[in-house]
Amino acid sequence: MKDVVSIGKKVYERKRLILCNLGELYSSFKLEYPNLKIGLSKFCSLRPKWCVFAGASGTHLVCVCTIHQNVILLIHGAGFEEEYKQLMSYIVCEGAGRECMLRHCDKCPSKDNLVQFLQAKFEGYDDKDIVEYNQWVSTDRTEMIRCSTSVGEFIEKLVEKLNKLIPHSYIAKSQSSFFKNLKGTTSSNTAVVSMDFSENYAFTIQDEAQGYHWNSNSCTIHPVMIHCKDTSNHISKEAVDSTSLTLESRLKDTQTLPGTRLFHNFQPIDDLIEARRISRDETPALTFNLLKHQT
Repeated sequence: MKDVVSIGKKVYERKRLILCNLGELYSSFKLEYPNLKIGLSKFCSLRPKWCVFAGASGTHLVCVCTIHQNVILLIHGAGFEEEYKQLMSYIVCEGAGRECMLRHCDKCPSKDNLVQFLQAKFEGYDDKDIVEYNQWVSTDRTEMIRCSTSVGEFIEKLVEKLNKLIPHSYIAKSQSSFFKNLKGTTSSNTAVVSMDFSENYAFTIQDEAQGYHWNSNSCTIHPVMIHCKDTSNHISKEAVDSTSLTLESRLKDTQTLPGTRLFHNFQPIDDLIEARRISRDETPALTFNLLKHQT
């Protein structure tokens, strides 16, 4: 996917991802500019061409983990107009900073502030009235289930999950911002490598027999993307193929880090390699600091 979009003859603008839906964006706009009269449809029509949705091909950067999605499903089940970001503002300081978002600030409002707001939303309901909503659950697989709880239990659950979401959301955005900045500030002798070892691909055959649908083979794809500033130097496929057997013979009996496959390696193109690996896994053994390796 290209990082820019053409808006005229030889005029390019860097793409900007919209990390929320237009309804949320419109609500935030009206809160910031309450005196400006503009409807939702007109607001949406004025969206710049370079502001693309996160759902577009190659632009999926929105966190869709169960922590985020379960809070959204709770709010949707209750029929609230507020988005989760607006509810979060009831238990963090105004202009919340790092300490607030990581829940280390002693000056942040207590959970009671949010509880009182939610109780007011359910004014006219009894605490024993039932609220129905969906939730994602993970056991041996992930599936969505239908839940029913009383109003009191629902408020308690929503407050608990929102409190857990605040640091998670902040960390996810910080990681995304760090990676974006890292790609934009790389030097000519630096490459930023991002790898994903979890994509599965099912083989399909055109005009396949009916029974093949239930017995098709699959494979695991290992997508790797390398971001570098200087594109004049590159390693050809032939060079990689010629060294793959050598690497395999050297590393097939070498013990690797927990959670990795048989071996992962790269061929250095300089005497000094500076690398930083940041793992999203919470296991301390999989988190690394800056290291230098002399070849």
